[in-house]
Amino acid sequence: MLNQLFPTLDNNLSNTIKDNLKKDYIHTDKVMLIISVINFIIVAGITSIAYSTFTFGIVAGVVLTLISFIAYKYFGGTFISRIIFGIVLMIYPSIMIIQQMGMIEMHFGFFILLAALAAYKDLTPILAATVVAVIYHILFTYLQLNEVSINGFQIISFSQVCSWEIAFIHIIMFAAEAIILTFAVLYSVRQFIVSNKIQIESEDNYNRLKEINNKNKEIINSTIEVANQVNNGNFTTRVSGETNDENITALKSIINEMMDKLEANVASDLNELTKVLEEYNNNNFISDVKTKGSLAKNLDNLGKTITKILTDNKENGLTLKESANILSRNVKNLNDSSNSSAAALEQTAASVEEITSIIKSSSQSVARMATLANDLNNSAKEGESLASKTTSAMDDIDTQVNSINDAITVIDQIAFQTNILSLNAAVEAATAGEAGKGFAVVASEVRNLANRSADAAKEIKLLVENATKKANEGKLIADNMIKGYAELNTKVTETINLISDVNQGAKEQESGIVQINDVISSLDNQTQQNAIVATETNEIATHTNQIADIILNNANEKEFKNKDNIKARSLDIKTSVPKIEVKETKNPKNTKITKVNTNTANDDWESF
Repeated sequence: MLNQLFPTLDNNLSNTIKDNLKKDYIHTDKVMLIISVINFIIVAGITSIAYSTFTFGIVAGVVLTLISFIAYKYFGGTFISRIIFGIVLMIYPSIMIIQQMGMIEMHFGFFILLAALAAYKDLTPILAATVVAVIYHILFTYLQLNEVSINGFQIISFSQVCSWEIAFIHIIMFAAEAIILTFAVLYSVRQFIVSNKIQIESEDNYNRLKEINNKNKEIINSTIEVANQVNNGNFTTRVSGETNDENITALKSIINEMMDKLEANVASDLNELTKVLEEYNNNNFISDVKTKGSLAKNLDNLGKTITKILTDNKENGLTLKESANILSRNVKNLNDSSNSSAAALEQTAASVEEITSIIKSSSQSVARMATLANDLNNSAKEGESLASKTTSAMDDIDTQVNSINDAITVIDQIAFQTNILSLNAAVEAATAGEAGKGFAVVASEVRNLANRSADAAKEIKLLVENATKKANEGKLIADNMIKGYAELNTKVTETINLISDVNQGAKEQESGIVQINDVISSLDNQTQQNAIVATETNEIATHTNQIADIILNNANEKEFKNKDNIKARSLDIKTSVPKIEVKETKNPKNTKITKVNTNTANDDWESF
């Protein structure tokens, strides 16, 4: 209780509370100094007006104000200043009572200023004020009752009834107020101490929180800096600072661990990745990733892989283009060769078909020849028989010719004699004159007939001689024919046998030619198909060449290492293509037969 009424005497109070109390006392001293100055103004002016007690008010007020200032200035915050202000503030109402000749209302100042002293939250100024108030009432009641005056100024404490009863009533009232203020001070002190303890604890907590907050703020600022660095693409910064806040410490650990993982798994500098990715986006794969991290390493490996792919693409494109050019040339040659082969096979097929037709015709002719040979054999035999008959007939003709010759001789003799007779008739007719003219004409005609008969006889004779000669020759020929027919019969027999063999061979040849014709027809169809395939392959080669150009253009649009030093892969390709020469020959019937010569530069050429 006493420690609470006099808190400065409580050794259990912390120095902080004592310091706070002292600060509060100093602040209250300042307030009391202001109250003293206000009371100085009152006693020096307001309360001095009624009875012109200015000198007393001013002197007393100056002294009290000076004492108040000294108390505040040199003893501020101590129990001395509190005692002084307790005394001073009680003297002011005493001066006012004296100046107002004991006006009862002036006694209110004791109660008012005593209540003001409760602001100290200490019993010392209240006790000092109570002592002063008690002494005042006893002393000035005594002086008034004894009619004491100072310098002709009568001391009056109570303007109306002055008695010890009234004085003690005032003392009791003042004591009651003092007791009430004591309880108020006690409560105020308790509240002050409690509030100070709470404040101290709050301040301690606040300071601790402030310290933690400062440390947290340092970590948060560091976190913000890390976040800004992350925004700028830098993953190397870490959250720094220490704090007792477990959550902030956990957050710091999580962020630093996250940054470690980001730096390890992504990169130290994201800007480097962004720069490289922008270059990759611009088809430039030359730059290396100059930062650490799995993603950076993978991105660098990706760039190397893309470079390898682009290198392979360009190399494959060059190789494909070269292969496409070779393929195009070979396919063109193949296409030309296929077309030539197709034309040649078409001509060959036509020729073989014609040969087949000829062989069929020849086979039929051979069969016909066999028949004719048989007929010829029969005719030869008949000719031999007829030749024999011809020989007999020639003998008969020779006999008849001789008879005709004898007859012609007789006719010649008759014509000669007729001619002579006609001459004689002409002579006789000429002798007869006019009478013999008609006879002369007849004689002339007879002579003409005789001449003509003679001429005819000569011609017949010549014919008969020729006929005899021819008959003799015919006989000789008939004899020779008989011998020839005998030999012909032998040859015809042999020819029949040969024709039979040729006929058999022609049949076999016809069968073989038919098979060859079928094979050539099939080969012609395959060649036509091969020509179509060659045309399609040529288109594919053209498209392949275009694809190679696209691959090369796509690769050339990108920048990567050693781009300009890439060459096509060496290809072991035989580019020799057989040259087909078409030669034209003619068969006996002037039918064009195509002969295909497939002399090639290499012996391992494979046809379709």
